[in-house]
Amino acid sequence: MKRSQIDGVFIRAHGHDPRLVVKRKITPFQDQYDIYRPWSKIDIVKKLVNLLDEEFDFFLNRFEEVDSEEHKNSSHRIRRYISRNKQDLFPNKDEEFQESHCFEYKNYWVGTNIGAKEISLYVREMCLACNISFGSITELSI
Repeated sequence: MKRSQIDGVFIRAHGHDPRLVVKRKITPFQDQYDIYRPWSKIDIVKKLVNLLDEEFDFFLNRFEEVDSEEHKNSSHRIRRYISRNKQDLFPNKDEEFQESHCFEYKNYWVGTNIGAKEISLYVREMCLACNISFGSITELSI
């Protein structure tokens, strides 16, 4: 049987009860919604990086490309969310800060110093990299 494909990602990052919902296309007429209850916003990022990397062979490379482009086009962003170079994540911070606010995943560094507003941008970029839909859990109509 062919594996279902991730078709969308929905999050709730505000408050004390973060949620991650992954929509999978089972058949042209059937969707499946996988609900994850991470402990924190950082766990949303870690879980999603893992899921999307398993599903899409090109994910990490495309996420880095999308992030680089978004970073270049934004006048207020001073750092990146993913990079092969850890210093790109926190350019004005010392090594100790960098070590404690990122994780390494398959030779990429992913920043974890993120707030509730920033996580939406973060996850949106991941979804753009995979060409899948992104939204808030409040937008779901099941």
